[in-house]
Formats: sequence, C-alpha cells, structure tokens
Amino acid sequence: MNVFKLLTNFARVAPDAYGRFSSRRRVFRYLGTAGRAITHAALPSLLSGLFQKAYGQTALSGEAITVLNLALSLEYLELYYYRAGLNAGIFSAADLAAFEAIRDDEQGHVAALRAILDTAAIPDPGATAFDYTAGGQVQPFANVTSFLALAQAFKDLGVRAYKGGLTTLLSNKAVLRVALNIHSVEARHAAHIRTLRRGGVGVAGADGGGPSDSLPKSWVSLRESNGSLPILTAAIYGPGTVAASPAEDNLVQARVNVLVNSTSPSPNLVLTAAAASEAFDEPLDTQQVRTIARQFVAAGNSQGLFITK
Repeated sequence: MNVFKLLTNFARVAPDAYGRFSSRRRVFRYLGTAGRAITHAALPSLLSGLFQKAYGQTALSGEAITVLNLALSLEYLELYYYRAGLNAGIFSAADLAAFEAIRDDEQGHVAALRAILDTAAIPDPGATAFDYTAGGQVQPFANVTSFLALAQAFKDLGVRAYKGGLTTLLSNKAVLRVALNIHSVEARHAAHIRTLRRGGVGVAGADGGGPSDSLPKSWVSLRESNGSLPILTAAIYGPGTVAASPAEDNLVQARVNVLVNSTSPSPNLVLTAAAASEAFDEPLDTQQVRTIARQFVAAGNSQGLFITK
C-alpha cells in the first residue's frame, strides 16, 4: 500500500484534518504504530482510526446523526456494490482502475462518516445485507452494461441525498465541510459512470441525450425519462415527500421560474426547460431516500440500515 496515496485520499475527503493533527508528521507517527507495511486488509481500520483521531470529539445533534447515518447506509450500499462488481470480473482492463478507485473512495467515505458519528454510527451491515437484484427484478452483475445502469441510479440518489441533508449540518462547519467534499466526489463518480454509459466523451449525447434520452448526458437532465431502470429508479428523479424536495425537472429557484424570467444573450441561443433544469441539483428528503434505498435491502435484514440509533 502506498502511504502517500492513502494520505492523499484522506485529504480529499477531509482537507482540514492535517490541521487537527497539528502536523503531517503526527499523521505518519500514527500510521507508523501499525508497522512499516500497510496492507490492503489493514487499510479500513487504519483509515477509520485516522479519521477518529481527527473528528472523534465532534458534537452532533440528533438530526445530524440521522442525516449522517443515512449517508453512511448509502455508502455501504455502494461500497459492497462495487466490491461485487469487481469480483464479477465484468470490467475491461481500461475501466478496471477507475472502478477500483471508486471503490476505494467509497471505503474512505465510510471511514470518514463512521469516525464523525463515533458510537452513534450504525454497524457495518456486511455484503449480505443487500440484494442488488431488488428481488430478482434486475441482474446488475450479468455484464458491464447492467452494472453501470444500477451504478448510475445509486450515484444520482446519493448526490440528491447529500444535498438534502446539508442544511441540517450547517451549524457544524467541520462536519459540513466533509459532507460537501463527499458530495462533490459522488457527483464526479456519477458523471464518469454516465459518460461510460453513453460510450465515452466523444459520443453524441453530451448535449442532446440521444433519442428519447436513450444516451445519458454526463449530468442529470429533467426527470431522466425515469432513469436507467424505470421500474426502480423513477422516484430518484421525482419529487420527495416534502415541498423542499422538488423533482429534478424543477424550474423554480428562489421562487423565480428561471425559464420564464430568463433572457437570451444571443438570438441564436434558446434556453430550454432541459437546460434550465440542468443548472441546479435538487435535494431529496430523508424519507424518500430511505424508501428508494430499501428496494435493495435483502429481505429480513434489519441491521440498522437507514435507521439511526
């Protein structure tokens, strides 16, 4: 294991953590207690311990614990999904490194959230807690196309979920900063997966999405024709259970309809509803996120997923 890469990944999630340690030397001293060789098997516990030393004393409100445990549940959902995908051997050599990096990012997110939550964190549910077929409705590990379809759904759900929870964390700047960093990483993952589903950067669809949005853009547009797996994903792009969670095709921002009240800087440039909707990410409330995610929890498995202590 490359220690410098480990620290780089750590800093991506919590860039202020070094200041909490006082110096990078103290970080290396902490890692050194595990011996000179840091193996892949030891990485999760080491990374978790590193975050715990940096954030373990952060006070959290009950609402913040709810939001962070929901985020942690989603991170476990994704972490075990990418592990299963990598074990299925469905990726090309060209894409393998990217998905290994995404898996590692998910592991870092889990470690960060567990450290912030400390004893309030839900237990690690393990891979058997999830049913990625949603009761036999999909087969995501049959091939890379199927895998990417569900991966996009998870990423888009996660991005909306993080945005929906950010207002709860506003009073705790340190935790808010970590959540925002994770949110941005998840958004980049989503863009990468969408681009792969389209067939690459140069494939038509970056602007138009293809016939009936058959080719995904690298960003969310309107309601995405109910998503990559409509029977399971429509709610990801629809409205939540509260007014503060409008659907992804929402055009009203700060009580202003951005389409009706816009002026074009050029007579050749026409602002469409799709373009207006793409300019904003919409939050999704906790109740709706739980409802969507429960579709992928194994029957009879209640190990605290999506339910805070």
